[in-house]
Amino acid sequence: MADTTAETWLTQEAFDRLTSELEHLSGQGRAEIAHKIELAREEGDLKEN
Repeated sequence: MADTTAETWLTQEAFDRLTSELEHLSGQGRAEIAHKIELAREEGDLKEN
């Protein structure tokens, strides 16, 4: 059987950037996105494009 696990190597800088982005999107970013969706829903526009 072939080994199907893949390793992804990140620099510390990339790891820190991704961690920061995750923290933002899990907190303030989520609230911002929810607000944008609420505004779009009020206008009746939930299309992706």
